[in-house]
Amino acid sequence: MSFGRLREGGEQSRAEINMVPLIDIMLVLLVIFILTAPLVTQSVKLKLPEAVDLKETVAAQEVEKPVLIAINADSELFVNDELVSQEEALDKLALIKLEAGEKLPMVQLHIDASVPYEEVNKIVTILSKVGLANIGFVSLPEEGQ
Repeated sequence: MSFGRLREGGEQSRAEINMVPLIDIMLVLLVIFILTAPLVTQSVKLKLPEAVDLKETVAAQEVEKPVLIAINADSELFVNDELVSQEEALDKLALIKLEAGEKLPMVQLHIDASVPYEEVNKIVTILSKVGLANIGFVSLPEEGQ
């Protein structure tokens, strides 16, 4: 749209946006972004571990048998499939830890769904008193998996 008068030949003058300054500014911003982006990603110095083949890693490790702790619906406590009281469990788990030495075994808790949380908490407390902190709760997989 032109606000000027018509020229003699009937032509109107057209106003156009000069794109050169806009392109200059965009290129300067792009160069600044390209130069500063690597500095942001390398601000924390980390030495990341190298990836290894999982099969080689598992084969190299000794497969240790986990400590199995089970509580059935009657709140009976089993340590490695042996029925024990809570006091006996404390002694038995302390002995297992002593035999394991530096490398602490994994503890797998198999707990019936009807067991109250207080019973589970007692077992976890016993495990923490003994010093067995590598605990896993075992559950059934979802259907379809």
